[in-house]
Amino acid sequence: ALPCLHAGLVVCVDVDALGVETDRSLEKRDQHADGVRARVGDPQRQARAPRLLQCGPRPEQEPEQVVRCVMPAIGWRGGALRCGLDEVYECVVPTVPDLLHEGMLWSRRSDWSLGLDYSHNVQTRYPRSISAVFDVVDPDHFNPGQFYDIPGMTPGHDPQRTNEVDTWALYLENRTELTDRLALISALRHDWIDLEVTNHQTPSATNPAFFSQNYEPTTGRLGLVYQLTPAANVYVQYSTAADPPSGILTTASFNQVQDFDLTTGEQWEIGSKLDFLDGRGSATLSLYQLEREDLSTADPNNPGQTLPVGKQSARGIELAAALQVTDSVRAEGNMAWVDAEYDEFNANVGGSAVSYAGNRPSNVPKRVANLWLTWAPVTDWLLGLDTRYVSSVYADSANTLWVPSYTLFGAHVRYQLSAETELTLRGRNLTDEIYARQAGSSMLYLGAPRSVELSLQTRF
Repeated sequence: ALPCLHAGLVVCVDVDALGVETDRSLEKRDQHADGVRARVGDPQRQARAPRLLQCGPRPEQEPEQVVRCVMPAIGWRGGALRCGLDEVYECVVPTVPDLLHEGMLWSRRSDWSLGLDYSHNVQTRYPRSISAVFDVVDPDHFNPGQFYDIPGMTPGHDPQRTNEVDTWALYLENRTELTDRLALISALRHDWIDLEVTNHQTPSATNPAFFSQNYEPTTGRLGLVYQLTPAANVYVQYSTAADPPSGILTTASFNQVQDFDLTTGEQWEIGSKLDFLDGRGSATLSLYQLEREDLSTADPNNPGQTLPVGKQSARGIELAAALQVTDSVRAEGNMAWVDAEYDEFNANVGGSAVSYAGNRPSNVPKRVANLWLTWAPVTDWLLGLDTRYVSSVYADSANTLWVPSYTLFGAHVRYQLSAETELTLRGRNLTDEIYARQAGSSMLYLGAPRSVELSLQTRF
């Protein structure tokens, strides 16, 4: 039997697929509903943000097959106990390797890349839930008990629905040198997305036995890169994007897609990248503005449900830098400031339409910062410290509730056993900070407490 977690904690199944891509000249970034772009990651540098369909083609990628196994999810959801299994099979294959052509256009160098991707994803959900108040506990001192001891809950898992998503994508990319220092970057991508959902439970008008949706977005980007010096450049780019209405189609339900069209977005960005101190240091600075229309946002009061939003925008600044201080000491950091708001959002509150235009989206911090320090005192040994700061966020779309900012500290020691194998001892949240990773108007999902892990990694 699975142990029951106390209020506020939940173990989730991570089923996001492809992450942020990087172009050789311009750094492509996904546009997110919250306005915070996935490039600003956590101290372990694993950015986890819902992705949009990328603005242009993906660069070189090796064929890969990803099979994700069954993982349990259990926790409290606002007075309702839930436990579930998500059975996931996912395969992502670049069906046709990139066709590269290096040539000339009007006596200037012009490089082309053409590719075709195919991905197939099948996910079956096995949720278990029962809505009632069963007990009141002290969150610091309690007996978790057993999940199946809850009255009305019997062992076993029944399938809820199976989502099958097939995606074909054709993309074309070009880089043309207009002068010795100025280059034009362009890209175009077209996707064919087919979603089929089979309901394994009793059909109804709001939950039919079977439904399907098809999407065919076309997106692109256009940019200029100017080489100031061999070690510095400036760039400007415009990009468009499209996103399925529920964000992640592999878990979408009928009511999340039936009345929603594709979310569309556009972004302007200007920035600079440079190396300094003979290559020991590097820095990037970017300013951006993005807008999204016809989008859906997570309902902070109903996990797994979405709310329609007419328009949302964000303006921000991102700064990242790295410096090899000495031969054995390296420092890296980044920070982001974002001003995100609803431009058009009318919510149904007590049967009346209430405008949330001008409000900040829930769970969107204005400031995020990360810092990493590493020291290699002797050969094969590496010591590291990291810290992450996240400013306060609103817990609801009305901006009436908020949760405070938090700062986390971590450390690790790594020993290189051989060229292929390394042993790492890592500590997370060393101060045992109590903080909310996600907030709603009636619940908080607490972040992980202090933890220590020992891992062995080998490559073969």
